[in-house]
Amino acid sequence: MLGVALIGTACGGSSAVPSAASPVASVAAPTPNQLTVMAAGDISCDSAAPQMPCRSRETSDLIMGERLLQSPILVLPLGDLQYEIGSLVEFRRSYHSTWGRFAAESRPAVGNHEYETRNATGYFDYFAEQGVSPGDRNEGWYSYDRANWHFVALNSNCARIGGCQVGSPQYRWLQADLLANRQKCTVAYMHHPFSSTGANGSTPALLPLMQLLYENKTEVVLAGHDHNYQRFVPMTPALVPDPAAGFRLFVVGTGGRDLTSFSRAAATIVAHRDNEHYGVLRLGLSDFRYDWGFLDTRGLILDSGTGVCF
Repeated sequence: MLGVALIGTACGGSSAVPSAASPVASVAAPTPNQLTVMAAGDISCDSAAPQMPCRSRETSDLIMGERLLQSPILVLPLGDLQYEIGSLVEFRRSYHSTWGRFAAESRPAVGNHEYETRNATGYFDYFAEQGVSPGDRNEGWYSYDRANWHFVALNSNCARIGGCQVGSPQYRWLQADLLANRQKCTVAYMHHPFSSTGANGSTPALLPLMQLLYENKTEVVLAGHDHNYQRFVPMTPALVPDPAAGFRLFVVGTGGRDLTSFSRAAATIVAHRDNEHYGVLRLGLSDFRYDWGFLDTRGLILDSGTGVCF
């Protein structure tokens, strides 16, 4: 275990939230070889809880708009896809009519609410029905390549899968996977963020995996769990800014369930955060670079920028 202090490891009360940046009209236009990625977690409400201010339909409509404009497209649902217990019945009844419209284009990560159903069988069964395999049922991690980028989907429910420590099954798999990777650029994604200023806080158990990602030059890390949007500066697993070789962490728990407060004031490694808008992170992945834009349900881009591969 690495000896570092993580932001937001205790819940605590909410803190003052800086106003969101002024919306901008658009991000950089796609290049001919660009892959469009749409990502968010914490998505679909339980249909038996109509009192929840669920916005999964509106966030899924953002994906529909991008799919009409861009080809190809990849959808990354970042866990806690179906509340409250991730049952197959609820996936069919709620998730399927919103984000499920893009199941064939989806490569999901499993969240903690999926495990409220024994062994996350609702999650695995639903995607099996859609012809999608989100990893072995006893593991929940997998990888694949798209458009000169390597994608790694991790299972951040460490206690459910034999841990995430050095030498654990997932650690050994990730070590071998990254060693075999021949792509220039890498995106890793999971449900729990290893660092967060949100009410749910950070996940120290993920640090060994983050160290592997850093050592193998991963550019982008995506997570959900905290129901807000956070973008960190490129950094090391010790939370030290590293603009030359650090990974950029995005927390995107704004898929529709609800929005929650921040537990800590934003530190210097947090470049932007927002808990007032539901939305989806759009990534435009090209050869050796990426663009990002956080779209709210009005279609406005509240945070955007560009990064390069190492």
